[in-house]
Amino acid sequence: MTGPALNDMNNGNDDGYATVLAIALSLLLLTLGGAVLAVGDVVLARQQAGAAADLAALSAASRLLAGAGATEACASANTVAAMSGAELMGCTSDHEDVVLEVRRWPSESLRPMLRAAGSPDGAVHARARAGPPP
Repeated sequence: MTGPALNDMNNGNDDGYATVLAIALSLLLLTLGGAVLAVGDVVLARQQAGAAADLAALSAASRLLAGAGATEACASANTVAAMSGAELMGCTSDHEDVVLEVRRWPSESLRPMLRAAGSPDGAVHARARAGPPP
């Protein structure tokens, strides 16, 4: 006694196959779309952090060139960074040059992903230097 052939069990009925395939492809496209949006959000936060760092460093350097001390220059950098939506993490100066670091927070849902990627606090960081040319 032999069992029924595979084609006999199926009876040539493929109803529903296209629906399952369409659902699987839709889920794949949604997942890829979400990943693209997440990467875009991180890139945007990184660009904004870089711009905030650049502006804050230029502000501090201009204060130094105007004769202000390092404390006043870093306070100016802190104000500019905050107005740009970033947080000043460090600021050092040696008479004419200013080197600083800022951080900016991406959306809350992406912070665990950034921590997994190596950011200890789940934020994006940027550094900048400003002053006269060497």
